[in-house]
Amino acid sequence: MTGFFFGGGDQSLLRYCLFDDSKSETNPTPVLATILEQYNEFGAVIAGTSAGTMIQVGSDNNGPIPLITSGESHNCFVYSVSNYAKYDYNDHNPHKTTVNPYGGFGNFDYGLLDTHFSQRGRQGRLVCLAYNLNVRYGFGIDENTALVVDAYGNMEVVGPAGVTIVDVANAYQVSTVYDQNNNALFTLTNWNLFNITYNYLTDGDRFEPNTGRITISNDKSSILGKESRAQSIMNVGNIFAANIFTSVAIDLFDSQSLQTIAKTHLVTPQYATRMTKVTGQSNAYKNPTQNSNNVLTIVNMKLDFYSIVPFDDTLGDS
Repeated sequence: MTGFFFGGGDQSLLRYCLFDDSKSETNPTPVLATILEQYNEFGAVIAGTSAGTMIQVGSDNNGPIPLITSGESHNCFVYSVSNYAKYDYNDHNPHKTTVNPYGGFGNFDYGLLDTHFSQRGRQGRLVCLAYNLNVRYGFGIDENTALVVDAYGNMEVVGPAGVTIVDVANAYQVSTVYDQNNNALFTLTNWNLFNITYNYLTDGDRFEPNTGRITISNDKSSILGKESRAQSIMNVGNIFAANIFTSVAIDLFDSQSLQTIAKTHLVTPQYATRMTKVTGQSNAYKNPTQNSNNVLTIVNMKLDFYSIVPFDDTLGDS
């Protein structure tokens, strides 16, 4: 066999069916062991969609990379992450954000994996989990789009949408917010995270996880200084609605604005998402033959999530 494809559905069910939990949480069944042998020893291709993609997570220096199993962006901010290893098909608590700490099949050792990404507004979930679980990178794959990984871990995006790569290596949380004169404005009691690095790569772009290097496809050029308008114009009611987060980021980079703030629909509490261009670091690229402005590669955008309190527009980074 030269290739194996795993369909969508439920990644927990895939684990339940293909691991022998009577022996250990990481003991594959003979079927999965044979598939992994073909992959590791003979170079067979393993691919998947939806749950079949998410189940591929492997391990890093801290051990198994957890398998994301449920949850939504806003609820991940508000409620703690629940680790569980046993498959529970009857647990449909909408407030839970759950992961399986034993991970998946072990084929993707570079970070968390998420799917249906822009379409289901999972940016908050991925960032929250990456930071809370101490996993540097999170990869969010859009529908109808693939992240192709070679034997050395080098990645390329293929398809009409994109792949989000978040990096929480330099992200931090704060308890007190200060103004520019270092005067305390207010305290933050809810979960928050600042200085996340956000990248959105599109068709032909490449990423090397071992170095963090991004290589833009040769058919694209920077739109810096060639933006369509002076200011970003999107005013949204829910940053995590279908495709909205990605659209807001693209709108920011196709304007001369340096920053935009959007909010969640849920208000218990309501969260703000702040996107910022960093001069000399952030950039956006486009294939000039494409008529649509809906597809841009975005590199090194800074991202903050925080619960809304008075004076949120004056929020500092201290």
